[in-house]
Amino acid sequence: ADKRSVAEFLHSLKEVLGSGGRFFLVPREKNTRSLLRLGLSFRNCRQELLTLTELDYCSGPDADLAGKGDVWVFGKEIEGRSVYIKVKVTRGSPGAVTCISFHEAEARLKYVYK
Repeated sequence: ADKRSVAEFLHSLKEVLGSGGRFFLVPREKNTRSLLRLGLSFRNCRQELLTLTELDYCSGPDADLAGKGDVWVFGKEIEGRSVYIKVKVTRGSPGAVTCISFHEAEARLKYVYK
C-alpha cells in the first residue's frame, strides 16, 4: 500500500478507538503469552495501537480469511523486542478494532517505509 493508504487506515483505526469504538484482542495463546512476557495489559495493547505510524507498516491490506474486511500488518519495538501486529477495522456505529495478532515476531519484519 502507498503511504497515503496506510495513513488513512491508521486514521480510521485511531478514530474508532478514540470515539468509544469496541476493541477486541483475539484470545490466542500466542497473544496472551507475549503480553505477559512484555509486561503489558489489554489496555496497554490498545494504547500501543494508538501510537502506530506509517513507519511501522509492514504489509496489507489483505483479505481477512476468517471474516469480512481487510487486515493490515505492522511491527513495533516494545521492551526491546520486535512485536508483530495484525489488525483490522470494522466500520459502523461506533465501529470496532480487532487485533488478530499481537505477539513477538517469529521472523524478521520488513518495514516498507523505514
